[in-house]
Amino acid sequence: MILCYEIFIVSSGTTKTEEVAPKLAQSQELEGMYGQIKTLLAGIEFLNPENPDYWMMHLRRFFARAGILSREVKIVRGICRQLPVVCSAQKNLTLAGSSIGIAHTARISYCETQILMTFAESE
Repeated sequence: MILCYEIFIVSSGTTKTEEVAPKLAQSQELEGMYGQIKTLLAGIEFLNPENPDYWMMHLRRFFARAGILSREVKIVRGICRQLPVVCSAQKNLTLAGSSIGIAHTARISYCETQILMTFAESE
């Protein structure tokens, strides 16, 4: 009986690993993600306005080496979509609570400060 099952599996031409193989992101998906990342980074003044593609080139290489999956592109795009919304809401709450101008003298926005604090806590 087991021998018949094994013959059936081999003759069908597919294996379980082929059926559930993750789908790599297509170039259209990656380009859309890169556009959102660029917009977000320009919005927080991370990119140099005179040469915004300098850091984007490095990010493109990073993601290319990672072999990013389609689902992972959707995750990154979701983060890029939510960050400005959440940061705006938090900034408004902070300003309403009379904590005005967090790190504005160093040209760091409230959202950037929160992101940097989160990374520092995780290390």
